[in-house]
Amino acid sequence: MATRGTFQPAHGGRHLPRNAMGESGLTLALEYKGARIADGRDSREKEIIGALWAARGGGHCEFVMAKDGDWGAISAAVTRL
Repeated sequence: MATRGTFQPAHGGRHLPRNAMGESGLTLALEYKGARIADGRDSREKEIIGALWAARGGGHCEFVMAKDGDWGAISAAVTRL
């Protein structure tokens, strides 16, 4: 089941990661960055926000920042749903 939500980056605007909720009740927020932008300030900030969101999710939330074709990180997260 797909869900929607936003993270609020410090630089303004809204950030909408891809979200999914599995039968297990786990909500996954997924962000993908290509190699060209994976190490930028924006990406680091989104990793921090996502990690905080997951930490406050009471064990029901997971954030994955996949970079530069790291499909294994995505696959592993989806199998936990």
